[in-house]
Amino acid sequence: MSNSTTETLSSQFQDSVDTAAHALKAAASSTQEFSAEAGEVLATATTEISKLAESLRTHAVDAAKDAAQFAKHEVEAHPLALLAAALTAVVAVMGVVAMGRSSKHAAE
Repeated sequence: MSNSTTETLSSQFQDSVDTAAHALKAAASSTQEFSAEAGEVLATATTEISKLAESLRTHAVDAAKDAAQFAKHEVEAHPLALLAAALTAVVAVMGVVAMGRSSKHAAE
């Protein structure tokens, strides 16, 4: 995700959170006399929170697609580096398993 996209997302997120927080504060102060106005404020808060959740979902999906595309590009561009990283991971896992087994046998 680019820096400008991250900044835009952060700004939109903050705006939505501010709107929802303001609406919830207004609702909290209006609950002593629950009226149509307090109901409208609560409805606004609910709507803003729903919009925020949908925005986060959309951006999470987009970010996941971007990450997958980046990973695909890197694998295509550097297949030997991928092979080396995979082999290193396998050796590391084998080392952890071997250490676990040797410490188990030493405890017996």
